[in-house]
This record gives sequence, C-alpha cells and structure tokens, in this order.
Amino acid sequence: MTDVALEPEGLPAAETWLEEICDALHMKRKVLAAVTPSIIDLVHHVADSPGDQDDAPLTAFLIGFAAAKDGDFSAEAVQGRVNVVARTLDSHR
Repeated sequence: MTDVALEPEGLPAAETWLEEICDALHMKRKVLAAVTPSIIDLVHHVADSPGDQDDAPLTAFLIGFAAAKDGDFSAEAVQGRVNVVARTLDSHR
C-alpha cells in the first residue's frame, strides 16, 4: 500500500493544477506566485459586490486578457492592472 493522498476525481490539487496550466501556457510560475494574492483578493471583493456572480472570475480573465493585449506579463504590469480594477471597484462603493 502506498502513502498517497487521493484527490477527488476531476482536477488535481490547486498547486498542481496551476503549475500544470503555467507549463501548458508557457508562463513563468514565479510571476503567478507574485500576483496570486492580489488577484485572489480582488476576485473576492468583486464577488462580494452587488452584481452578477460571473463578474468575479471574468474580472481575473480580463486582467490576463489586458496583459495579452499589451504584451506585458511582468508581475509589476499585472499588479498595475489589478490596481486599476481595484480603484474602479472602489469608485462603485
């Protein structure tokens, strides 16, 4: 018998999934690690705001989409986009 933690069927554990996706998309994991707390916090705040529940994950997508449009995937550039969205969210409170 092996000492392996079994995952529920479907997606692998979160870290493994994100690492796998970073590899598949040819993205640097350290950039993801640098912006993950900000993205998670922003998505949480969007989800807690009035509006459609789909707005939260789509907001994170739009930050990534803006990175693709601008061609700048650095942690600083992504954080800048997070800050723009956070200020926009704050203006609606």
